[in-house]
Amino acid sequence: MLRSTTRSKTPQRSGFTRLGSLTLAILVAGACGDNPGPVSPDTPPEPSLAAATRTPFTAMWTNQGGPDLPPVGPRATGNVLHFWNDIVEGPITGDLVGWLTLLTDFSASFSANGIKGPIRGTSTFALPGGTFEGSAAGIFDVSLGLSSGHFRAHGTGAYAGQKMRGTYTNEACLCFDFVFEGVITNPNP
Repeated sequence: MLRSTTRSKTPQRSGFTRLGSLTLAILVAGACGDNPGPVSPDTPPEPSLAAATRTPFTAMWTNQGGPDLPPVGPRATGNVLHFWNDIVEGPITGDLVGWLTLLTDFSASFSANGIKGPIRGTSTFALPGGTFEGSAAGIFDVSLGLSSGHFRAHGTGAYAGQKMRGTYTNEACLCFDFVFEGVITNPNP
């Protein structure tokens, strides 16, 4: 026995099609509602995030008393002398006024070419209202009378959220007079 099936001439809509139709109806209704129209040139733009400010600075740091003896004394390995936790500190003047403390580790290599090596550590710039705390790294070469490197720090207190970065140089390695040049970036002026 043959069965005959009849199909309706109007196709049934699937759930997806019904959802699409509903979404389109909502969008059209929204477009026809309270539409403020084009923005006039006199209308101020929507508020946006302010651009970050970048403040360049130059500061001088003079260690009045020379380096303190490191709490973890030097250890020799061949012709290299290693120092840990060497603390040096002193006032900073110039565009930044306050106190700088460095806690460093360094290795001095003694050779016919002079005394030189890497230096790295932490830095704290104590300024009125807060501090910038971070790291520093560089090189020193006593025979050339030169020390240089870079530093990065983040702000605390009144400087929270701000970043400091730059370079330091010392052209008279044993005098402990350093020039710091850099930029303080404030992402939320």
